Amino acid sequence: MYTPGELIVAHGESGRDVFFILEGRARVTLFSENGREIFYGDRGPGDIIGEVSAIDGKARSASVVALEPTRAARLPAPAFRRLVTDHPDFSWALLEHLSSGIRHMTDRVYEFSTLVVRRRLILELLRRADDRDESTSRVFIDPAPTHFELAASIST
Repeated sequence: MYTPGELIVAHGESGRDVFFILEGRARVTLFSENGREIFYGDRGPGDIIGEVSAIDGKARSASVVALEPTRAARLPAPAFRRLVTDHPDFSWALLEHLSSGIRHMTDRVYEFSTLVVRRRLILELLRRADDRDESTSRVFIDPAPTHFELAASIST
């Protein structure tokens, strides 16, 4: 069990274990040399973290911090590799997960490179607005992000 603010995975560490989030939420993030937070996304129940290091054997590419009480199952890298090797359905799900991440990052690089801050903010709010009240056609963002979180997520 991880408490809010507790580091699950640290950027640059040599760990290779894979984590499956069972409960709670965690944030994938990096910090620039001047201390500015770069926000990559939140992870919740059913999400996987640490798989990239388990696959390529390199240092962790980002930090992951618990946002609320978070329970995660840890799978050592050798067991993860056996799971990938022995279970084609899991391997395919992993490929779909990684492909989704590549598409997301491609979209974000495009946005950061071509769009003004106002447009990036609008797109980020639309991404977060996934709960719809069908009776009123209203959309909700819950939990509401702080100004700091929005700035970190749109690189401004």
